[in-house]
Amino acid sequence: MEYAQYVVAGLTTASIYSLVSLGLTMMYGVARVLNVANAMMFGLAAFAALELVNRGVPFVLAALLAVAAVLVLGLATYLLFFRRQLERPFSALVISLGLVVVMQAVMIAVWGLDINRIPTPLSGTVTIGSLTVVKGAIVTIVVAAALTTALFVVLRQTALGRAMRAVQEDPETAQLLGIRTQTVIISVFLIGTALAAIGGVLVGTFIPFTGDSATSYSIKAFVIAIVGGLGRPVGAVVASLLVATAETVPAAIGLASWSPAFLYGSLVLILLFRPKGLFGTFGHDHGASMGEEDPGAIAGDEHDTRRGRPWVVIAAVAGTVVVFNLLAPSIFHDAALRGTGAHAVALVLLAYAVWMPLHFIGVASIGHVAIWGAAAYATVIGTQEWEIGLLPRFVVAMVVGVVLAAAVASVTMRVRGLVSAAAVTLGLAGLIVNVLGNLEVTGGTTGLTFVAPLELFGVEYSPQDTDIMVYSIGSVLIGAVIVAMWLLQRSRVGRRMLAVRDAETLAASLGMSTYRVKVAGFAASGVVVGAASVLYVHYNRYIDPSLFHDTVAINVLLAVIVGGSTYLMGPLVGALLLAFLPELLPFDGVMNRAVYGMVVVLIATFANDGLMGWFRQAVATARGRWRGPGLRVDDSEKEGAPA
Repeated sequence: MEYAQYVVAGLTTASIYSLVSLGLTMMYGVARVLNVANAMMFGLAAFAALELVNRGVPFVLAALLAVAAVLVLGLATYLLFFRRQLERPFSALVISLGLVVVMQAVMIAVWGLDINRIPTPLSGTVTIGSLTVVKGAIVTIVVAAALTTALFVVLRQTALGRAMRAVQEDPETAQLLGIRTQTVIISVFLIGTALAAIGGVLVGTFIPFTGDSATSYSIKAFVIAIVGGLGRPVGAVVASLLVATAETVPAAIGLASWSPAFLYGSLVLILLFRPKGLFGTFGHDHGASMGEEDPGAIAGDEHDTRRGRPWVVIAAVAGTVVVFNLLAPSIFHDAALRGTGAHAVALVLLAYAVWMPLHFIGVASIGHVAIWGAAAYATVIGTQEWEIGLLPRFVVAMVVGVVLAAAVASVTMRVRGLVSAAAVTLGLAGLIVNVLGNLEVTGGTTGLTFVAPLELFGVEYSPQDTDIMVYSIGSVLIGAVIVAMWLLQRSRVGRRMLAVRDAETLAASLGMSTYRVKVAGFAASGVVVGAASVLYVHYNRYIDPSLFHDTVAINVLLAVIVGGSTYLMGPLVGALLLAFLPELLPFDGVMNRAVYGMVVVLIATFANDGLMGWFRQAVATARGRWRGPGLRVDDSEKEGAPA
């Protein structure tokens, strides 16, 4: 009966995943909105029901009120943020990731990380022979099956379902035929939010949860939606079963610690053979290109193509680095600020490593943080085993970074589509982190301590001076990376990468090996990842797999987008905001993260070009007002049209 126990556990897990992922895939299919934050409604509903039950409200009434409250919140997120991002799935994904940060921080701030469970009779168990099953698990399986069946009936046999399918097929034609597309989209958001909320209330009765629990469901819902095929409800159900199996089977055969490897390995294999998911992406225009924006529109270099003399740029960057190092002692006047400064330079380098494939080849990577972690482990192990110095540490870390980045790229570049490629990097990152957490040489989940001092030019620095040297060395490396990127995008190699990014089919028709160009561009970012890892281990002095989790990767990608992915200085601005904003705000650490997340959401919603774009636009507006209306250049003159 032991295997029967695992079968029940697998069905329970699949039921939970289907309730969370169905809403996400439907939102994409009808509105082309990748709302990963919908899974956070799962956690909010559980906590709302918990609060009501603790205040004496009967469970059924508490569940209904909790779902209703979450529905209001889900509608508010659509009206405030996602309504502006219809037909822009990547932008919607960025906003939803920011909302994940906000909701996670709020739940932790309000309810903490204490383990909770909604006190109801569903927490009890029933015994069938030698099989013991939690009542809540049975109810969850039954309710999930009933709701899924009802959903498919609605989609196939009702006027609302036919309207949803019409909007999904062709929204413009549907509107011309009298279908109220906004009403249909709002209905889809409410249905998706309700499914996630009901799942949260049910699961909260028998599975312990904390303020951080819902975040993992956001990532898994994203994975399931991609594997099943965006916009395909049946795909979400099938993929939920597959993902639940991939998590349950390792536990059944005594390999529970390797469950993430099975999960992420399955994701990568499926997308390699079925790039649009098991049932194919379905949305407007039948999801011909994953429904994603042109990569050039997201990471274009329109703002960085102005002519300039290399020596002027090099002198300006070098002067800035020198001035920074002269002023740094007065800026970072205490230990806490010095530590933040050291952490910031590592984040800036990592942000540039993420920006490189996004800018040059149009790939949004969620895998760089795992490569960063592997390079950090190589640095620590190399120092412990062979007592290598600072320069060899950089060499080792950069080699590991390049090799792993090339390996990730060799798989990722076989998948077409911005979102699909990001999902593959997420899967490969999960594999790398899971391996790091299961090897003896890496210390397993315990991790490793880095105790070697920082030594430069024969001078050994004390621990209190290490942070100063880290941000000093880091500032030099950041300056070198900025100059290198500026030169690269003007070089022949850089232009080839940009050509592949903007017009891959045309580049291939001209004889260019687009696959090799993309792999090379991705692999080159491994050099910057390696440099960031060395600085990080000197700053943090300790590493374990949890430091390189996918939530860290998401935060770094968000920093690049927030700073302005179309600008060379965007990663610098975004990473500094990520590092310093939570430290400068007058709240506790958790609420600082909530404010940071909301800043991300607002910038992604109202400033599509990020902070750098907003700044450039403000400067241009101010300059136009200063010159006066009589001195403005006519649009026809800008385009070179005859007077």
